[in-house]
Amino acid sequence: MMLFLYILLGIYTLAMVWLVAGVSKLKAFSEGPNGKNTSFSIIIPFRNEAANLPELLASLKALDYPKNQFEILLVNDGSTDTSVSIIEEALKETHLQYAVLENKRYSSSPKKDAITEALKKVQHPWIITTDADCKVPKDWLTVIDKFRSAKNPKMICGPVIFENQLNLVEQYQFWDGLSLQWATMGGFGWKKPLLCNGANLAFEKDCFFEVNGYEGNNHLATGDDLFLMEKVYALYPKKVLYLKNNQAIVYSKPVQSFSEIVSQRTRWASKTTQLKSPLTKALALGIFLGNFMVIEAFLCIFIYPMQLPHFGLLILLKYGLDFFSLLFTAQVFQKKYALGGLLFSVFIYPFLHCWIFIHCWKGSYTWKGRNFKK
Repeated sequence: MMLFLYILLGIYTLAMVWLVAGVSKLKAFSEGPNGKNTSFSIIIPFRNEAANLPELLASLKALDYPKNQFEILLVNDGSTDTSVSIIEEALKETHLQYAVLENKRYSSSPKKDAITEALKKVQHPWIITTDADCKVPKDWLTVIDKFRSAKNPKMICGPVIFENQLNLVEQYQFWDGLSLQWATMGGFGWKKPLLCNGANLAFEKDCFFEVNGYEGNNHLATGDDLFLMEKVYALYPKKVLYLKNNQAIVYSKPVQSFSEIVSQRTRWASKTTQLKSPLTKALALGIFLGNFMVIEAFLCIFIYPMQLPHFGLLILLKYGLDFFSLLFTAQVFQKKYALGGLLFSVFIYPFLHCWIFIHCWKGSYTWKGRNFKK
């Protein structure tokens, strides 16, 4: 048993070292032409987001970019609250170009349908997607424009971080979100994209249609970001890039309970088995095995109490890897944090991660009041 657990820790350590090296290789973007030459269409699907829309809309109104060079398309996906009236009230007196569209469902994925519907109406050559529970920085479009002009990509994957750290639920999401950004940057550092986030994703409109959009994965409720990235990367492997710049960070609101975290993360994890990338699957398995090792080690302490020092060492090594990798990522994004929240998050992560990993295999989950199947 001891040898088995050390093998699992070794696999996990190799995965962590590979990611750390990738993050170190990924250069931050800070310089670029000052032209503001790109025209953007921002697509935002929403469903019953009355509580979150005011903050998003305020951040969109504050964007420091020529108003005639971007439009906002908000797609209503069957809201039963006051979301639409909130949008109309917030934007009617502005000079922003915007439209509220109604989603037309034809697949198993409401969000993919909403984005596809909006793409039929867009006026500009570059598309950006974000979520209704987010807020965007004022220089968001400026930084993306500079990056596009300097690097000439087909797709730009930007950073997304959970805001607020008011309680342990929110602090856990902050650190979990950083771990996802760490894995994202690690893959891009090796020029092997593993992850991206649809809350901060930009791509050429023509490229979307060139890869036939979401065709081939419309039967999956989630994955509007990863599946599209895989298709673009297959066609343009050198043109899918990560925008490492703190002025491009989109902030997402955390959910307010651990049960909601499980539902949200199950939705995210449910697409893993459907991805084509063997590297992504291998990394996901390696991380699962490392977290599973912690649970096994804790159990073995009670079964083999005489071996407590060995099992304790395994647990400390695993937690040490997580602790320092998260600290490293927080420094990359220059984020303040509470040490107690970090320690709590590192401790419970293996248990929550393994539960979500197993839970996603049951084939269904609930999100936004709807039931979905993988």
